[in-house]
Amino acid sequence: RIPEYFGMALRQATEGQPGPVFLESPWDILGGEIDEEKAVKMENYRTTARPGGDPDMIKKAVELLLKAKRPLIVAGSGVWWSQASKELREFIEMFKVPLVLSQMSRGSVPEDHPYCFGPTRVGTRNADVVMLIGGRLTYALNFGRPGLFSYDQKWIQVDIEATEIGKNRPIDIGIVGDAKMVLQQMMDEGRDRTKNRKESDWIKECQAYLKGRVEKMDVFANSGETPIHPARLCKEIRDFVDRDATIIMDGGEITIWGGAILRVFEPGHWMDNGPTGCLGPGMGFAMAAKLARPNTQVLELTGDGTFGINGIEIETMVRHNIPAVSVIANDGAWTMIKKLQETQGPGRIIGTTLKAGTRYDKMAEALGAYAELVEKPEDIRPALQRAFASGKPAVLNVITKSCPRTPPTLNVGTTPGGDPLPFIL
Repeated sequence: RIPEYFGMALRQATEGQPGPVFLESPWDILGGEIDEEKAVKMENYRTTARPGGDPDMIKKAVELLLKAKRPLIVAGSGVWWSQASKELREFIEMFKVPLVLSQMSRGSVPEDHPYCFGPTRVGTRNADVVMLIGGRLTYALNFGRPGLFSYDQKWIQVDIEATEIGKNRPIDIGIVGDAKMVLQQMMDEGRDRTKNRKESDWIKECQAYLKGRVEKMDVFANSGETPIHPARLCKEIRDFVDRDATIIMDGGEITIWGGAILRVFEPGHWMDNGPTGCLGPGMGFAMAAKLARPNTQVLELTGDGTFGINGIEIETMVRHNIPAVSVIANDGAWTMIKKLQETQGPGRIIGTTLKAGTRYDKMAEALGAYAELVEKPEDIRPALQRAFASGKPAVLNVITKSCPRTPPTLNVGTTPGGDPLPFIL
């Protein structure tokens, strides 16, 4: 019955709201033998059907979006799991509505699309109608609450898991269904009514805001100072990697800068610490991504503290010849926590400092990887070229500056309408 149990596990892991499954086998069973003809075959064990949304709710959602003056779509990881990238792009183009992407949805629509604002929280508080599709209301979206959003807004929430709808904030229209199916249903419902729909001033406001924010961020991204500013490191990575590169973020402080500056253009080509902010999975993600996409670039950007959790997996990469590249932003601290402690006054810095300039590159080199120490901003790009050209697992140990916990432009910037912009992830 082992194949039968594998079928159960795979069905549970992949259907509805995907998630991990633990499958255990006793040693005597695991090491036993059986006539293959007596084994249960794992076939026809799951459906490929996609559940659609309630037709009445679909109509109400389309009506609400079309009447909105400042509509906003926020897409989450459910769009990736549903493989709904094509439909999401068609949807925002049909309804002429700005799109914000969160976590694994990044890349579902290329982040240079005129209606796609990537992870930038454009218009979240000033929108009059928000449609959240396939996304959990976790800390990354401030739980859908004021500070990032407003209780004065009308909300449409689409999720394949009914218990996620209305969780952490009230909603007006809840649709239980697969993201791909629901997007298609809404397009079918709104197709005739959107034929002559024009691009609104709201879209243009969002575009103007994003342009201004990028210009402010460029002040840091073009910095020539040493230690290297983390924004400059992220900018050099952004301008170097291929359009189809897989980017993996693992850490605290550096993921804020990376999330703000790096761009993603393909579905499933962005992985980060997830909805609970778990540190340390980056090495495993990088190996899996390179095995899945052996002919494309895979780059992990990690903090020095986080690298210490699973950095020894460089040995695994070397042993199995998995040539992913890890870039360490080494500022000698658990910076996100350290900065928080600093706000509480002198003497409050506890357990958040690391040895400055630690030679993680030497460790990686000893394990058989290609490795370099990078101390000047102009050396980042050549080091990236050499790392990828080496054909080996590689580690770039980049000495960076300790900066404020959140990119300054994200604290002082505003969305269209003057809203503060407190989050970027």
